Amino acid sequence: MEELKSTIIVISSKVRTCLHFSHRRDQIEQTGLYDASQRDNRNKATNIFRLTHELDKTCERKDQLTSENKKLGGV
Repeated sequence: MEELKSTIIVISSKVRTCLHFSHRRDQIEQTGLYDASQRDNRNKATNIFRLTHELDKTCERKDQLTSENKKLGGV
């Protein structure tokens, strides 16, 4: 009977250890997903900045061409 109690205690301890490591694994997986999403977010923000800059340059060029066309049309 004493051996059975001892075995139950050991098994309970092992179950708690398993649950702890399972929880820790889940935390590590979540951290990995968070890091990946942060990298993706930074890449997208950089791309948005680049595209906004290109759009500004394109709008400037369009305005220049519109002005030149008006000058040429008025001649």
